[in-house]
Amino acid sequence: MRTAVRLMAVLLALLVGSTGCGGGDDGKATSAPSTTTSTTSGTNGGGQACSPAKPPRALVLVVGIHQNQPAPGVPDALSCLLQGAVENGTKLAVVAVDGSPVLVPMPSHFEIDTDNEARRKDDIKRALKTVVGSVRGARADSDGSDLFAGMKIAADFVRVNGAADGQIVVIDSGLSDTGVIDMTRSGMLAVDPAELGDSIAAELDGLHLKGIQVTLVGFGYTRPPQEPLTAGQSEAVSTLWTKLLTTAGATVVPLPAPRTGNSPTTSFTTRPVKVVKPPPPPPPPPCAKTTVVYDDASPVGFHPKSNEFRDRPAALEVLREVAGWLLGGPYRSVVVTGTTAGADTVARRVARSKGRAETVKKELVLLQVDPSMISTRGVGTDFPEYVDDQLPGGGLDPVLAVKNRTVRLTLIETRPDCPKTGG
Repeated sequence: MRTAVRLMAVLLALLVGSTGCGGGDDGKATSAPSTTTSTTSGTNGGGQACSPAKPPRALVLVVGIHQNQPAPGVPDALSCLLQGAVENGTKLAVVAVDGSPVLVPMPSHFEIDTDNEARRKDDIKRALKTVVGSVRGARADSDGSDLFAGMKIAADFVRVNGAADGQIVVIDSGLSDTGVIDMTRSGMLAVDPAELGDSIAAELDGLHLKGIQVTLVGFGYTRPPQEPLTAGQSEAVSTLWTKLLTTAGATVVPLPAPRTGNSPTTSFTTRPVKVVKPPPPPPPPPCAKTTVVYDDASPVGFHPKSNEFRDRPAALEVLREVAGWLLGGPYRSVVVTGTTAGADTVARRVARSKGRAETVKKELVLLQVDPSMISTRGVGTDFPEYVDDQLPGGGLDPVLAVKNRTVRLTLIETRPDCPKTGG
């Protein structure tokens, strides 16, 4: 039962492709599998013929069938890739991704008439409908999403069946909640992909993706109970997986195809990634000061090894609140302190943390705050709240590093009538 059911899950997703010859994408998936339709046919919907292209010897579609993301849609983007596959004997398989991913092989051969064009088109349509029809009732049979394990299964299939020109298409949100890549860990949306890659180097090497093309479809698109990601967070998810799989040897093509519609109907749960929007900084009491800390997972976070905000519009939302308070009365000021993780030399940590504090100051000045009201400093890892972010075997814990990379805004109000010991 498990294999048959997964087959359906898989191929409903199978059609959210990465390569095609154009055509409209209905962008929707229905909650009732029996009403799901496909525009995928042997000639890209029955009209325009696909341009010639050498099909891969092996093609695997890694499909998320778990909670928290849209159910698989059926755009035309995959039609030419699938048409070439069924016509030319490509070894096809689907990996259905929930908490325990499973491989679902496709028929090894489709009878395609090569002598009569009308029959050829009909045979291609029939073959693709067979593929799609076998997955329309698919359901997850375990909690969670282990996308990394699904990738491992797909890569193994490709290596056995023609890794020299194999392809993997991944149709998923990218928000796995278990396994090697657990996106529910606090800070994962802001982790440095290179640092994470270093910490799981052995696991990435074990994927054996060298020479394989991987297309990522619609990463970052969510459905309740998963809260929507911001544009910057969606980009971070796609960038993270792109860089990790590239490190593993793959040629990676992100395809930010919109994925909408209802989530799959399932009683199995997937833990959501927490999307926390920090409250505006509280004003300090009169004649006192208040320090607000924004770590690298907050809107006031930075690109890896950069002094540029990861999502400048989101950072400005926070900094406008700070600027509004500073401009709201006399005798107000702010101290911006930058801190870093335990990577690199002490001198470079201090320089990086100072540079990020200066970035915050620059934005506050653009928001009309007098530069004399803002002071900056960089302390690197020399601050009381620093958490040891070194792994036992050496190297950096990339998630703990997110917590140590902060900007700290100390809001101060010192009126002439304040006690001498205040502020």
